[in-house]
Amino acid sequence: MCIRHFQLIKRNNAGPANLLLICTALLFLVLSSCGDDTNTETGIQSCADLDLAEFAPPVEVVADDANDHMTIINNDADLEQLFNCMDVNVSYSGSNNLNVMQAQNTSRNGRWKNGFSLTLVGEIAPPKIVGKAAAVPWNMVLDDLSSGGTYTGTETEPPYVQYRVEIDGTAPDTFKWSDDNGLTWQVSNVAITAGSAQTLNNGVTVTFGADTGHAAGHYWNFTAGILQATSVSMKANHAIVSYSMVGESFLGGVQIFHKYHEFPFLRSQALFLDTDINAVCVSGQNVYAVGASEPAVPPHAAILEVIGMQGTKFILADNDRLELTSYTGTGVIHDEDNGKVYATSGNSGGLTIVDDSSFTIDNEIPLEDARWVHFEDLTDTLVVAQGCCGSHTNGEISVYDISTGTPGSQSSFGFIGADIAGFKSTVEVVGGKAIIAAGSSGVQVLSTVSGAVLASIPIPTALESGINDPNLRVANAITVDDDLMFISFGEAGVYVAQADEDFIVSGSEGPVSLTLLGKLKFGSLQSVNHVAFKENYLYIASGLGGLKIVRVKGI
Repeated sequence: MCIRHFQLIKRNNAGPANLLLICTALLFLVLSSCGDDTNTETGIQSCADLDLAEFAPPVEVVADDANDHMTIINNDADLEQLFNCMDVNVSYSGSNNLNVMQAQNTSRNGRWKNGFSLTLVGEIAPPKIVGKAAAVPWNMVLDDLSSGGTYTGTETEPPYVQYRVEIDGTAPDTFKWSDDNGLTWQVSNVAITAGSAQTLNNGVTVTFGADTGHAAGHYWNFTAGILQATSVSMKANHAIVSYSMVGESFLGGVQIFHKYHEFPFLRSQALFLDTDINAVCVSGQNVYAVGASEPAVPPHAAILEVIGMQGTKFILADNDRLELTSYTGTGVIHDEDNGKVYATSGNSGGLTIVDDSSFTIDNEIPLEDARWVHFEDLTDTLVVAQGCCGSHTNGEISVYDISTGTPGSQSSFGFIGADIAGFKSTVEVVGGKAIIAAGSSGVQVLSTVSGAVLASIPIPTALESGINDPNLRVANAITVDDDLMFISFGEAGVYVAQADEDFIVSGSEGPVSLTLLGKLKFGSLQSVNHVAFKENYLYIASGLGGLKIVRVKGI
C-alpha cells in the first residue's frame, strides 16, 4: 500500500535540471527546557567524506529514454551533472522565552520542548527546466525552432520566465526575442545561424533548423523556470518526489532519491513535456502520478499516469496514461490487496477507480472539488476529502467501505475549512478517524462513523509564524505515525504534534488530546506542501525549497 500528498498546477518542458545537494548536517535544534544552553552537533561535512561507490549498487537500466511527453534520465554520469556538493557552515544562537533557536544567516528556525529535536540533514533544490517551444500559428510552414540550454534563473516570484521568439525579417531571416511573453523585446534583428544554439539569457538557448524559409510575424512561445516540489512517497529508503510549475505552463517531473546514511542521492529523473505532477504514490515496481496536462478539450486536463521502475530507475515499459474528469488530478493511492488505484480530480471531477492490471477505469463517482484520497486496511475505510467549491461553503469528507474493492455504503460529513478554491487539503484514515489538513482551519480530526470532531489544531498566527498573509500559512497536508502527527503549514513550515495515545488504539470515537512538540520553518517562497515520515526521518516536499530530509529525535 502507498500513501501521501499533493499541490498546485500548469505546462511544457525539456532540458536537464540543475540541482543543489547540500549534504551536511545543517541544523540541529534541541532544548530540554526554557533557558537551557543550545546543543549542536557536526555531521559529515562534505560529499567527499562518503564512499559513493557504496550507496547504490549498479543496475541494468542505464539508458536514457523518451516518448512524446516524457524524458527519462537514468545514466549516472548525466545525473551527476544535475547537482553539486558543497559544504555549509551554520552557526546557532539561543533566543527568547519562546524557546526559539535560529541558524544565523539563514531563514530556518525551530521550536521544541522536552528534549524533542528536529535536524535538517539534507536538501536538494528542485529541477530547473526549459520548456518545449510551441509554434504560433501551429501549422506554420517552417516550424524548426527548438528550445534548450540549462535555466540559471533564481527563485524569484514567479520562478519562471515566459519567452517569445519571433521572426522579424526575411532574406536573410532574423528574429527578435522577449522574456516577458512579448510585452517588450530584448534584442531584435538577430541573424539566424542554422543548426547552432543561440543564447538568449538565463542560460536558455534556441536552435533553428534553417536560416531561410520563415515567415515574418510567426513566433514560438516557451517557458523556462524552477519547478516546485508537490508531494513525496516513500519505498524503503527511497523517496519519490513530484514537481509542477506554477502559473499557466504545464511542466512537471518525478525524481527518485536514495537515502544513504542521511543524505539524498538522485538516482533517476522523469521530466514531463506537457504535464504538471501534483501527487505521486509508489507501490511495488510502479509509480502512480496525477496532475494536469495541456488539455485538448478544456477543461478536462486531469490525468493519471503509471510509470514503471526497475530498482531505483524509471523505465518506459508499461508506461500508460488515463484522462480523468476535471481540470487537474489531485490525489492518488494504490490498493495492492484489491488491485485498485483510487484517484481524485478537482472541481467537476470526483473519485476514479482504476483496475491496476489492465489500467482501465472501473468506475467514476462524481464528487465536487475532490482534493485527496486515502484508505485504511484495518477498517477497510476509504475517505475522500472535498473542498469548498461547487455547492459546498466548507469542506466535506465522503466515507466508503472498500472491503470488496468497490467503494460502497457511502456517508458524508462536513467540517470547517478547505474553503479556499484551488488549495490542497489532504486526509489520512487512522483508527477509524479522518485526519484532515483543512486549509485555513488548520487540522481537523473527525470520526468516520459519526462525523464528530475529536480534535483540532488551528493555523499558526501571524505573530507566531512571521507570515502575515493567511493564505501562506494554511494546512496543506498531514501524515500520522503511531501517536505523532506531522503538519504542512505552507511557508510557516512543518509542525509536529503528539496525541495522548496511539491514533489506532483510541478508536474512531475516542477523544484525542494533541500537544505541539516542535516546528521547523524554511526560507521565503519555500512552502511545505507535503510530508512523509519513515523510520525517524521526515521527508518534506517544500515547493521551491525542493526535497528536505529532517531527522526526528526525542519521540
